[in-house]
Amino acid sequence: PNPPAVSTEATTNLADFRTLLGQLDRVGRLYTEGASQYAGPVQGRLGMLRGATGIGASEAEADFRAELASIQNAIIYLKSGKQINEQEYTRLSRELPDATEPGPVFKAKLARATGLVNTMLTNREAELKARGYRGGAPDAPPPPAATPPPTPSGKTQKWIKDASGKYVPAP
Repeated sequence: PNPPAVSTEATTNLADFRTLLGQLDRVGRLYTEGASQYAGPVQGRLGMLRGATGIGASEAEADFRAELASIQNAIIYLKSGKQINEQEYTRLSRELPDATEPGPVFKAKLARATGLVNTMLTNREAELKARGYRGGAPDAPPPPAATPPPTPSGKTQKWIKDASGKYVPAP
């Protein structure tokens, strides 16, 4: 007999974590591609003023800040949907990068948040596999719903497995 299929709820849960990984990756790409000029103790705070007043605001900065906000919203959604517990929520919230942090701190927090979400996803996949469910295991490719929306340039993010078996954004 075939093992039971992963429930729709569990599939959605896994897709939500993969989407969050895509959002974290996008913030990293935006930062590397020039959004770093909008971050830091001074520019991060000035950016809040630019966003509030519109004076000196740019679409690129607004996009960067919106992506950072969407990550926080995604984590709140995961918590409210009981997909993560209070301890995971607190830990992940502390690891999120903030536009007002110096560059090295921003990059380090982004890397830690990405690693933490990757671990959470891997643990959930392993738990499903251990319970005998098919699908959703680390050796299964992410579902199409896990692909984040196209970037402003129209590109979509592709995912590959690294040497440890975790999903990472394709170069």
